[in-house]
Amino acid sequence: MGLNNFIIGLEILKKYYNDPSKYLMDVDDKTFRMDATDKPLSIRDIETMRDFRWFQETDEDMYGDEFDVEFYDSEQCWSFLM
Repeated sequence: MGLNNFIIGLEILKKYYNDPSKYLMDVDDKTFRMDATDKPLSIRDIETMRDFRWFQETDEDMYGDEFDVEFYDSEQCWSFLM
């Protein structure tokens, strides 16, 4: 999916953590995950995350394979497919 997409997503998420150094990252198979943020993302940043192929793993049946702004949940982690 691209190094730039990955890095831009991390830079966006970093703005929404109170102390980014205290949050967990996880990699399982080919999926990288970041903990839920302390503050909700702006609509613009959610759209950017989606455009750069970041997504939230909630109920896939809700939105098929396309994550969209309306399904954003501030208490869910963010994922990126490597």
